[in-house]
Amino acid sequence: PDFVEKDGKGYLIGFSAASDEKGLRVRNSEFLLEVFPLLLERALKERKSDKKPTMLVIGTPFQEWSRLRDRLIELASEYAERIECFPQAAAAACLLGKTSSSYLVVDIGYNTCDVVPVDENGKILSNRGVSWEKLGMSAVINEVQNEIKGCLGLSFNTVQVEEILMRPGCIGKYIPYAGKEVKNFLNSF
Repeated sequence: PDFVEKDGKGYLIGFSAASDEKGLRVRNSEFLLEVFPLLLERALKERKSDKKPTMLVIGTPFQEWSRLRDRLIELASEYAERIECFPQAAAAACLLGKTSSSYLVVDIGYNTCDVVPVDENGKILSNRGVSWEKLGMSAVINEVQNEIKGCLGLSFNTVQVEEILMRPGCIGKYIPYAGKEVKNFLNSF
């Protein structure tokens, strides 16, 4: 299911792409718009149904929501009968609904950390939210890369560090000669 063909080209999407050094990352919103139909096709393959879904809900980074919403809905129009687009943090707010008090939703993504306030009626206060660039998992990966370089003198690229974080047992793949102490240090992340 990680392989999608579009316009005569083959693409790896999902975990296969994430663990492959040649895999493309969604690096900005324009690239997201370009590959969005591929992501939808992959998601629909996972459903294992030929029927068009009744509803498709799309989540965007909080800071990009108002700019991307209409274009993403347009791109998805052939894939579902009804399409909704929300800031990603809004999904948590939708699950909680009305409460007796207001709260904050913190969405830690790959490149951003979004904080969205929600009032006691479950209304997302999008004009009071904030999105911090470079404070998501990419920042964690950079910190791990720096720590490994500083403590062990070893350099790993982003894809390798992501794999180490997702599957600590893969250390031997990158450092086959590593002793127990080095493996324990790397597995500690």
